Amino acid sequence: MYTGQIAKPPMNIAVYDTSYIFPVNVTLLIQSERLSYRYFKFSGLDGSVYFKTADSFSKVVICNDKNEPLFNIRDIYDYKIYLGKKKEKFIFKTKCDSPIKTRVIYTNLITGMEEEIEMKSDPNYSYCKIFHGKEKENAPLIAKIVRSNKESYSTDNFSIEMPAGVDNLFLIALASIFLENYRIISKHN
Repeated sequence: MYTGQIAKPPMNIAVYDTSYIFPVNVTLLIQSERLSYRYFKFSGLDGSVYFKTADSFSKVVICNDKNEPLFNIRDIYDYKIYLGKKKEKFIFKTKCDSPIKTRVIYTNLITGMEEEIEMKSDPNYSYCKIFHGKEKENAPLIAKIVRSNKESYSTDNFSIEMPAGVDNLFLIALASIFLENYRIISKHN
């Protein structure tokens, strides 16, 4: 298990909306009902569900607790993320460098600049580290996803730790990408 500590980035990061930037660190539990489906729930430690995925054959749709679509993820590995349920407004994209390393290219709404994030997983997908920049350049760790022990063969649970100063919905999208990669890899093992 990876035990590195998350840190607030030097400047706030907003990709979806500045209203999803919180002044404190947030930890959410991620629950999967079955790996063969794209259904995950993101809930607080108190059990309140904040986000969930809607199952779709060609995309992952992330909804709020009222089932309103917030964004969708398309195209395996080199993902493209759009607002809402359709391909209407492009938000950001990823580039898969290897099965365990993904680059995320986005425009920070606060600075107006294009920035890059690096996501790195272990080969078993038991954790994912999310860096604001490149790990080898000592970029800050701005989120981490950790897989819990399996409770049963068909259920996997994770948690995501998110720091103050980062758009939490953006990090939910990155967690969804990690979970989609995990689902794909798990089907082949």
